[in-house]
Amino acid sequence: MTKKISLGFTLTLLASLLVGCGSSGNDEETTYPEAYLQFYNGSANSSSTSLYVDDSLLGTSAFGDATGLGTLTTDEISLEFRRTDANNQSVVVKSLTASLQEGYKTIYVLSGDYADADFEQFSFEREDLSEHFRLLATSVVTGTPQYDVYMAEEGAPFSDAHLVVKASYQTLEEATYWAPDPNTDSNPSDDFDLDSYVIYLTLPGESEPIYESPSISFLYSTEYLMVVRNTAGALRNNLNIDLIVNSTSISSYADINASSQFRLYNSLDQDSPLTVSVGGNAANDTVIALSANSLSEFTQLEYGDYRLSATLGSGAVTPLANRLLTLNQGESKAVVLYANNDNQLKSLAFIESSLPQNYDHEIKVANLVQDFSDIELYFVRSDETIETAKYKLSSIDYEESRSIVLPQDYYEIVAVYDDGSGNELLLDRTSAINFNEEANYIVTIEKTASTNSGYVLSILH
Repeated sequence: MTKKISLGFTLTLLASLLVGCGSSGNDEETTYPEAYLQFYNGSANSSSTSLYVDDSLLGTSAFGDATGLGTLTTDEISLEFRRTDANNQSVVVKSLTASLQEGYKTIYVLSGDYADADFEQFSFEREDLSEHFRLLATSVVTGTPQYDVYMAEEGAPFSDAHLVVKASYQTLEEATYWAPDPNTDSNPSDDFDLDSYVIYLTLPGESEPIYESPSISFLYSTEYLMVVRNTAGALRNNLNIDLIVNSTSISSYADINASSQFRLYNSLDQDSPLTVSVGGNAANDTVIALSANSLSEFTQLEYGDYRLSATLGSGAVTPLANRLLTLNQGESKAVVLYANNDNQLKSLAFIESSLPQNYDHEIKVANLVQDFSDIELYFVRSDETIETAKYKLSSIDYEESRSIVLPQDYYEIVAVYDDGSGNELLLDRTSAINFNEEANYIVTIEKTASTNSGYVLSILH
């Protein structure tokens, strides 16, 4: 079986190269009679980016995400990649024209520095893959030009894995199956059998894996595009692989040996330090002492299930004992420690953002106020009031964590309680904040004796 793949075309030559990459050359009915288009965002400092085809939205992709698959004619089309700026205005990141080819899937892969974005175009012929799948691979990891990709059947060790392809930066290659169906089969194929596999990555020519996937079930008779990328957000520079098929649903796999991390926030006002211990099956616990209203640095741990306990030196609150804290591979968690109205020490844990924070900021919010059934939180820009604010979180319950994505700008944060009868209580407001591009932010709503209202918004990073 001959594989037809067009690799790494520059955008200026896109139309002519796509037309010239060939077709089956026969008059038989085509299994895929139309042209297909998709977009994947692999730029680790990017904004959410939308693809418009002839001024119609095909879809929007954040980092590590893809649009759905568009079915288009083979006529010449205009493509624009756009983002939304702080003024809610559409900014064109890249414009081009293309002439897609019947029976082929074209995917644009965004990589590199978003300020000088690279949109690599890959095109490959789609095939009838009954009970089989194809695997194509690329990388968006800057600074590492190539990885060797090994695969093994589920349960087999790396020593029994097979080198199937190289994942190269801004280049697409197709994997070769090591055990194709024999020619005596009634339906011979040199494509992969639908099954469960483990994927390993090594540096070129080396025999020590630097990445190992969990068991991955390849269920669909289609072309899978595997993208090697770094993680972003709170826990950066771990390797992940994304598997792209023909929908917006991306399967992302962390290294099963990747470490995790956590950080702690002590929301208590007492002068005595809070002593927190995080213990697993090992003999020694991780012990951290936190002063009042302080946020710890990140602590890295092996993934696993841990026991979280905390005591206040003064004994003013009931200690927290044996709270479960689960840290998965490649995961970053924040743990907020607070006291309820009965002075019982409690904890609230949530996963921190894995998205870039350069253009858009994913802010985590936690309500630690037991006095009200829900709270409204407004992110107010200079030309807005809470009644006109575009960005807000409504009905945040006690002990609930929520998130909101904000474009780069200055925001005053306002916390309000509405009793449902038209009576609004202003709990607290902050000065205007311009969120730092390198930090992951947490906003908490807390009780305090230090403000006139008795409540305070804390901005943590």
